Amino acid sequence: MNRNSLAFVYAALVAFASVMLAVWIYQGGQPNNNFLDLLPKDQQRPWVQQVLDEVSEDVETKLILVVNGDDFTQVKAATDELSQELSQSLELMVTDVDDIQSKIGKSLFDYRYQLLDNDTRNGLQNDGAPEIAQRAITQIYSPFAGVSFAELDKDPFLLFRHYLTHAFAEPRFSAEQGYLVRHSGSQVQILLQAQLMASPYQREQQQLIAQLNQRVDDIAQQYGVDVWRQGAAFYVTDAASSAQFEVAIIGGGSLVAIVIIMLLLFRSPQPLALCLLTIYSAITMAAAVTWLWFGQIHGFTLVVGASLIGISVDYAFHYICYRSCAGAHWHPKTALKHMQPVLLLGMLSSCFAFAVMIWGGFPGLKQVAVFCSVGLAGALASVLLLYPLFTETAAKTDLSALGDTLVNGCNNYRRSVISRLAWLLVVVISGYGLTLVSFNDDVRAMQSLSSQLKQEETLIANATGVSPSQQWLVIVADTQEQALTTQEQLMPQLQALQQQGVLSRFVSLGQLLPSQAQQQQNYRLSQYLLASSGEQLAAQLGLSTTPQLPPFKLLTWEVFSYLKADLPFLFGSLSDGRSYVVVTLQGVQDIAAIEALQQQSAQVSVSYVARADEISTLLSDYRNSVLELLLVALLAVFTLLASRYGLLQGARLLLAPVLACGFAIALPAIAGLQANLFSLLGLLIVFGVGVDYSLILNGHRNQGHGLLTVILAGITTLLAFGIMAFSSNNAIASFGLTIACGIFAAWVLAPQPQRMKHVAP
Repeated sequence: MNRNSLAFVYAALVAFASVMLAVWIYQGGQPNNNFLDLLPKDQQRPWVQQVLDEVSEDVETKLILVVNGDDFTQVKAATDELSQELSQSLELMVTDVDDIQSKIGKSLFDYRYQLLDNDTRNGLQNDGAPEIAQRAITQIYSPFAGVSFAELDKDPFLLFRHYLTHAFAEPRFSAEQGYLVRHSGSQVQILLQAQLMASPYQREQQQLIAQLNQRVDDIAQQYGVDVWRQGAAFYVTDAASSAQFEVAIIGGGSLVAIVIIMLLLFRSPQPLALCLLTIYSAITMAAAVTWLWFGQIHGFTLVVGASLIGISVDYAFHYICYRSCAGAHWHPKTALKHMQPVLLLGMLSSCFAFAVMIWGGFPGLKQVAVFCSVGLAGALASVLLLYPLFTETAAKTDLSALGDTLVNGCNNYRRSVISRLAWLLVVVISGYGLTLVSFNDDVRAMQSLSSQLKQEETLIANATGVSPSQQWLVIVADTQEQALTTQEQLMPQLQALQQQGVLSRFVSLGQLLPSQAQQQQNYRLSQYLLASSGEQLAAQLGLSTTPQLPPFKLLTWEVFSYLKADLPFLFGSLSDGRSYVVVTLQGVQDIAAIEALQQQSAQVSVSYVARADEISTLLSDYRNSVLELLLVALLAVFTLLASRYGLLQGARLLLAPVLACGFAIALPAIAGLQANLFSLLGLLIVFGVGVDYSLILNGHRNQGHGLLTVILAGITTLLAFGIMAFSSNNAIASFGLTIACGIFAAWVLAPQPQRMKHVAP
């Protein structure tokens, strides 16, 4: 197949990829902005990962809003409007306090004699029936108890009331006029709970949250109140908005820089059009292949991929500069014979650097590797196959004089003290800075979380006494009964740890749903209570009949599934039929004490999960692996270069890229910045691009167009990754800063020791 046929095939592939992406976008396709999806799954404990996947569906869709002010009338009016906005205009599921209480009462009241709180159960086990009866009498005659005749007739000992009070322990908000209200000094707070109908990572749900945010601001201003927000959906929407903005800034900034440089330098629209063709084909092919490969595209991939613009045009610059410096000697086929070996070696070297990310075990980084590798291959294909079709004639702008000037300037630079000083500074800074390098692998430090949302989340946590937690005990068992029994066995230990200050609070389904054995024991204790104190209580209260115990009826898991959306408990069933219960822990002070509760058996597993801490540990482990991968990339590229140029020349070509990597990690350390996994991943890019520069100057050592190419490539790449360094996402900023520092060093060190002069190709 000749070159023209290959060009037609490639153009058809780009067109097909364009149509495919357009259809995906039209059908609502959007990037995945979940930072945790960048990270590895829990492969050692797959059952834990299954639970995390199941629980995330419950946690991510919940929204909490607290309206705060100093006037109850204003706060309630604002809450009324906000509640109406949530349920009607935005069509969200708003939790109705009265409805929840009614649902819980109707669902569980028939089981009241087998649902006993700990105090009641302990009292009855210690012959404390008279005290339980006296407790009921005291509460019944209290003017604030609000005990109805219907409740008194069916539950004279008020067992169900005490059970619910203890099941939802330490309530700081109480039901008032249909809302959960808290009076704190001069402040009044009303809590609203709502739920999205689908995942917050869907575009439609993010649009709803954006509308909600706008209405929250309007209502807060209208009524003179504060409205605080808590929920993963708010963070997801904010991150998605930031990612879209940064993709536009990073990609758009690089594109604008290229447009300006091309117009100023070549003074013709054709070179600019060719560069835009390369950028379009590179990004389109990269996005299409990534989507087909992974079934989605992550926002991080797009942000990093946007910087591909600054690298992919290096090939375009090489071709265009070659043509502009050739003058009347220009011929596409002859030029390609000279350029193709260097371009292919440069592309393969860069792809090797990216490819090692695939072995790193991070889903998001695999995407970046595939996206960038395909993008670079697509960019080079556009240059080698499509450019000759549009460049049969010589360039309108002759830059051969500029090439001569640059070669002379480079020779003067190499002979000057400045050149030696530059090398010395890079070596000294690298050596000194490497002794100062420290790493921060905390995943929380790498996420771009809105400071306003974090502040509002803290205010809600202070008001409710409950803060979002990723510290859990995950119980997975073959049956529901085994899961409930296991958590009952853990409850006394957790309560003891709470009293010791090891943790501040825990929330578990066991506080509401006893196991079958516990229900039967509670029922027997209720029999004892009615037999010993039923007649006496009836006489004291003037009841016409003595309370009778209804037949035992087992309270099952399925009843609670009906109430699950309104309860703060995490439980359910896995796809393999096993059941799980999650005990949410808060304020853990001694991890070792919690880890001691773990157990494994054939039927039951109890695992301590601190997701953020575990991910941070994984990041630390993989950071060490990346150093090994960088060495693998170095050896792979050295083998490739040595096979073509020999051992000595191959080592010389790698000298500048290796020093640039050291400079890239050392300079931020001197400035007091901590490195992380993404900083080291940036070294792979520095290494690949640095090799590119060395190859271009070595392959065209006597031709000024090679130097012009490296200068243009360095400027655009610095702009692309320099902009990334200002990203609000710390992972992206670390990635961009490392690459910007490294590319600068590679750019300064790239000129090789031999004298260069311009010779027409």
